[in-house]
Amino acid sequence: MSRAGRIGALLGAAAALIGVAAFLGMAWGGWGSATGTGWSAPAPIGVDADAAGVEVAIDGAGGLHLAWFDRRQGRSALFYRYRSPGGEWTEPQRVTESRWWIRRPTLAVNGRGDVVVLWELASRRQSTLRASVRLAGEAWEPPQTLAPVARGFHSVEVAIDERGGISAAWSSVGGGDSTWGLRRPAGEGWRDPVQLAGLRSGLPIALDVSASGKTLVVTGDAERPGTARLVAVSATPDGRWSAPRGLGRQLPGARLAVALDDRRAVAAWVGPPETGARRRGVLRAAEGSPDGRFGAPRVLDRGRDDTFGDLVALRDGPRSVVAWGRWGPRADGGAIHAAVLGGDASTSSRVARWAVPAQEAEARFAPPPPHLRGVAGDGVVTLAWSRAGGPPAAPLMRVESSSLGRDEYAWGSIEAVPGRSQILIARAVSGSESVVRAVLLAGSLDSPRYELIESELRR
Repeated sequence: MSRAGRIGALLGAAAALIGVAAFLGMAWGGWGSATGTGWSAPAPIGVDADAAGVEVAIDGAGGLHLAWFDRRQGRSALFYRYRSPGGEWTEPQRVTESRWWIRRPTLAVNGRGDVVVLWELASRRQSTLRASVRLAGEAWEPPQTLAPVARGFHSVEVAIDERGGISAAWSSVGGGDSTWGLRRPAGEGWRDPVQLAGLRSGLPIALDVSASGKTLVVTGDAERPGTARLVAVSATPDGRWSAPRGLGRQLPGARLAVALDDRRAVAAWVGPPETGARRRGVLRAAEGSPDGRFGAPRVLDRGRDDTFGDLVALRDGPRSVVAWGRWGPRADGGAIHAAVLGGDASTSSRVARWAVPAQEAEARFAPPPPHLRGVAGDGVVTLAWSRAGGPPAAPLMRVESSSLGRDEYAWGSIEAVPGRSQILIARAVSGSESVVRAVLLAGSLDSPRYELIESELRR
């Protein structure tokens, strides 16, 4: 990373840390009889600010997993370290190294602490997608090459189920811009990737896996030049892939989200209106089964396609929740929306809305839509979002809900928390306890190190 790039990145990260002292000790509260530890002071995680591609994940016990790459003296290396709940960080482990460029690590963990990381290894002639796995309590497996491609990857998604099975999907650049999927069943070795029924597009990919290993991929399938449709492709836990099933029309570069459990699935996407009007977007969502058979989609929102921000799909018992960010004219700010899907497609969804005020009313350009993350389970939904484009002290916001019935939640009030827009929240359930943990990664101009701010809410 160049000095200018590093300074720019640190300036953005430092903006999130200014004003943190004013928020330290703030409990989450507002979740029934919940108690919160409050937000911790920023703590170093032993990763230099020169490092790149820092990925963080939380397992079911609350353990933190970090992966990142660094390039020094002409060699690239991928590193990993772990911190048990209440413990200390392990020494960094070198997962792999090469004289070529290691880029774009993608990290996933399951509840028991199994870890998988995928990364791109780029040489002068080609790029390869590589992977390594570390089962809980064991050493890293030797890196495995999953796919060689001509010019890199559009997007890569990976997930690991509670049994240790791994599902991955990626779209490559060159050679037809193909989309590929791979399923490694629990207890088995890597298999050859499967081209997902000849999908030929550079659209994003959404992937999720259930606890038992059912896999669902939603992506684009270009039927002819200038057009595309949205399709769902599923895989069984033992790695048998289905044919693609049409889900709707899709705009290139549009937002996608999918979530599933062992009984139901929900998909949400931003696509064109029925009239095909340019630069207009329609947010649709559909529920279905984990094998990719969805019912008729319902419309949740309409607007300019460039005003839609992050899109989140969640499953919570019998309910599906879709949350999204929107940004309006620069003086009006934006809003976070959440819809609870229930009944058939003709049933109007209950939509909650929270305003995200403009931070600078006189701004010349409208800031991007708020960044949004969410987690659901045990009848509770947690949403957290940034107030993008504001002054340095702009906080992160969050809201909690509790279930009232099959298709309704009682949403609590918005609370401000310190942090930056890169957020990760995860739920851990142990016995009768349900814990939501949030982790924020940030940098500092005072120290060339990444730092971590964390909190938990115990119900």
